[in-house]
Amino acid sequence: MGFRPQFGRQIGPAPRKALPAMSLSSGIDVLVIEDDADIRDVIVLVLAETGYRVATAANGLAGLDYLRCRPLP
Repeated sequence: MGFRPQFGRQIGPAPRKALPAMSLSSGIDVLVIEDDADIRDVIVLVLAETGYRVATAANGLAGLDYLRCRPLP
């Protein structure tokens, strides 16, 4: 045998499979510290959709203040 090219055959991208929902994230608190509001909003959206409880801070100092007021368990 050998290599036999096939012409006229359309080859497209492989079908995409949906990733399973991650249940491990349920109930986990995440603090997102990001100064760009647009980027912060996207990160929060993705994390919240996968089950994380999300808090935000616009900069490092605000993040530290948040943690001082709400100590980790």
